[in-house]
Amino acid sequence: MPYIGKSPLHGNYQKLDSISSSFDGSTTQFALTTNSVAVTPVTPAALLISINGVLQEPTTTFTVSGTNITFTSAPASTDTFFGVVLGEQLAIGTPSDSTITSAKLSGNLVTPGTLDVNGQELILDADADTTITADTDDQIDIKIAGADDFQFTANTFTVLSGSTLTIASGATIANSGTATGFSSADPSSADGDSLGTASAEWSDLYLADGGIIYFGNDQDVTVTHDPDDGLFLKSIATADNNPFLLTLQTGETDIAADDVIGKIAFQAPDEGTGTDAILVSAAIQAVAEGDHSSSSNATSLEFMTGASEAATAKMYVKSDGDVGIGTSSPAGVLHSFTSSNDGLLVHEATGGNAMVQIRGNRSTDTDIGHLKFYNNAGSADLVIFRAERQGANNSGLLKISTVDGGTNNTSLQIDKTGAVTLPLQPAVLAVSATVSNVSGNGDAYTTANFETEIFDQNADFNNSNFTFTAPVTGRYSASITTHIGGCASDNTRASARIVASNRDIIIYDVHGYNVSQPDPKFVLSGHTLIDMDANDTLSVTFYAYNGSKVVDWMANSSLSVNLVA
Repeated sequence: MPYIGKSPLHGNYQKLDSISSSFDGSTTQFALTTNSVAVTPVTPAALLISINGVLQEPTTTFTVSGTNITFTSAPASTDTFFGVVLGEQLAIGTPSDSTITSAKLSGNLVTPGTLDVNGQELILDADADTTITADTDDQIDIKIAGADDFQFTANTFTVLSGSTLTIASGATIANSGTATGFSSADPSSADGDSLGTASAEWSDLYLADGGIIYFGNDQDVTVTHDPDDGLFLKSIATADNNPFLLTLQTGETDIAADDVIGKIAFQAPDEGTGTDAILVSAAIQAVAEGDHSSSSNATSLEFMTGASEAATAKMYVKSDGDVGIGTSSPAGVLHSFTSSNDGLLVHEATGGNAMVQIRGNRSTDTDIGHLKFYNNAGSADLVIFRAERQGANNSGLLKISTVDGGTNNTSLQIDKTGAVTLPLQPAVLAVSATVSNVSGNGDAYTTANFETEIFDQNADFNNSNFTFTAPVTGRYSASITTHIGGCASDNTRASARIVASNRDIIIYDVHGYNVSQPDPKFVLSGHTLIDMDANDTLSVTFYAYNGSKVVDWMANSSLSVNLVA
């Protein structure tokens, strides 16, 4: 069995009578007796002497001579004494509780064998409420402040309920095996805990394929991993009109013009070629059009794309709904602006009908839609295609108008029957209303009279000097019909010419018409095409030859001129 000090001797043991009544702090030598009979130990090693429960070292702390024992230091009057003379077969006894105290131990407790507390508590602090106990087989309990906090069993360390395992700053828990039991770190109630704090954030979050993040007390919104592709964002509510809503918010408190409120950007940052390739390729952003206030939150939506650049805005949807392509200031519902020869292309590639529709809701005989052409340098119309409702039966009229100095002029018109008219096309028909004498001296022509205008579509004919003025450069058709009377018998020649600014054209030239009957009459006509520049003039002259050189220019002679090309 274990023991303190040297191994016991075999033989009879004799308990010595107590000599503590003789201790006075000055006497060192005392007589040894057993049952009042003197004892001779022979050698100090034959004695076990305890002062105040502490075994004394033979020879060092005491010596023997005959029946007397002499202490190196005189015992105090308050000291206790216990002594045994070793003889045959006396086992080591067990001291009573609390008889061996720290004061009686002059150094550390050292044993070359095993210290067996036999299931009793090992008390660690002064008030005896912090202990180590092994009162259950194969289990060690550590009690602190009277409560069980930690427990060891075979291959297991347990932090008991109500206790906390704290890792101090700078310390590390190294896991070289498998850590389990961390998947159920659940709060004690709904909305009862947070993951990380404002100053102690988690670094990374790893979820398995198909992992789901649930939001809300009833988990009504989910974010689900779509393996190798992305994420599914879902509102699981099944009632009508419950879409998934994703709102981008800014924390700004004073929104000013051109502030970006929210933005979605598209990028390939891992592209191996670098440079332009890793810049933002496209983006959609909401931009304030002006200062936001209690009465205004006007905002544009900008669509951005990149070519060889970070993406820039190419299309704008303004707060009033107007859309600008290539311009941030659309002048209408849809405004396309380009610096190249590109335009609007409508391409139907499946065999159907490509279609652009312009719709209006107007009353009878009013415009329902316009297609206008402008010059970029100004805001005035240059050319207008105008659709007009005709009548009450969905009949239509198409007009093409040109603009001259701000004046809108309808140049071409197609009515509901398909008839095409040119309302401003130069077209003149003028006639002579009365008989007039036309005379010539054989080498000069006299301007023929056409004083009555039947129509003059573009006001190009002057019925005072009987002259047509070309409004534009082009090819003009000119026709005349003359009624000639009052010819004398000796008149032998008559001719009519169309005189233009750059050419005279003989329409007819009649020779050798000696007239035998009284007051003969002739109807002569002709037609030609004339190339005229703008502001060139055209008139008709008549020539009478021989005889009196006088004929009558009869009523209903006519001149017609119109632009054909």
